[in-house]
Amino acid sequence: MACFQLMEGAGPTCLYCGWKEKIKNEFPSALPHGVILQQRYLIGRVLGQGGFGITYAAYDLQHSTRVAIKEYFPIDIARRNPNKDVETTSDGYQELFQYGLQRFQDEAGSLARFTRHPGMVAVYDFFHEHMTAYLVMQYVEGKTWMKIIEENGGRMGVDSALGILIPALDALQAVHEVGMLHRDISPDNIMVLPNRQVKLIDFGAARYAMKQQNQEFSIIFKPGFTPEEQYRTRGNRGPWSDIYSISATFYKAITGKIPRDAMNRLEKDTLTPPSRNGVSLSPSIEHALMKALSVKGENRYQTVREFKEALLQPLDKGYQQGTMDNNKTPAWLWIVGFVMVLVLIKLIT
Repeated sequence: MACFQLMEGAGPTCLYCGWKEKIKNEFPSALPHGVILQQRYLIGRVLGQGGFGITYAAYDLQHSTRVAIKEYFPIDIARRNPNKDVETTSDGYQELFQYGLQRFQDEAGSLARFTRHPGMVAVYDFFHEHMTAYLVMQYVEGKTWMKIIEENGGRMGVDSALGILIPALDALQAVHEVGMLHRDISPDNIMVLPNRQVKLIDFGAARYAMKQQNQEFSIIFKPGFTPEEQYRTRGNRGPWSDIYSISATFYKAITGKIPRDAMNRLEKDTLTPPSRNGVSLSPSIEHALMKALSVKGENRYQTVREFKEALLQPLDKGYQQGTMDNNKTPAWLWIVGFVMVLVLIKLIT
């Protein structure tokens, strides 16, 4: 129920993927293993559960392939009854539940536009069952950016980090161009596949829509990665909000440190540039990063295109001049050369 390989022997541990089925279910709200949805999708282990939904590993019996299925399950206001149906914990939450369900459906429709985009997880299907909704997506195997950072001793080189950041920015730019925001970018929500393909995962737009609709609905903010405007009900959110989060992710990757929480930076900003943390990078890249991490949204880049251009522009003149000065020919060699030219001219004449 993890990798869906045929097991040819007794034992609690899978010989293929090493997964061991636990005696106690760590996700009591989840559908049990073996449930079949739409007479087609076999539900396996839980890949993750957040405040808004549960994601399962599943098997498409029709196409004999693994998929991932996300179930709409707002944990603050929902529960599962004995018939496996999802219901609200009280009648007073019905309107909020339906509002969130519509946002979940809208988000699924928007994500379906990017099925062929290399930086996005493909969406295959969407349906209603058990009084809720399900989104069927591409199953991706790989490592999160956070996992890669950890495997590199807590930080990584600037060039290697840019190799992940730039493809992620390309995907984010496509999302913004159709009027969507991600709202939940962090090193845990950027996946790197074995072929080095980078994908954005786990969008949070619908979660924030529910929070705006009802302040009782809880959202776990990610300190250091969440811009200050997302903490506020009427904060001015836009592409610059995602730019802050993905820049904080890049900062974490190259420095090994999570930026100080944006709300704590409002009164006094003590965020130090990467170069002061021992990171070797060009002044132009550092300037672009620190601008993208400005506390106030109006001081950041307003579009991903602007941010990418700043990151990829040629080294600034000061940096180039410094490099040239370090490599210039010593003065005494110029003098010797000049004298030799004079001697040569004298001999010729």
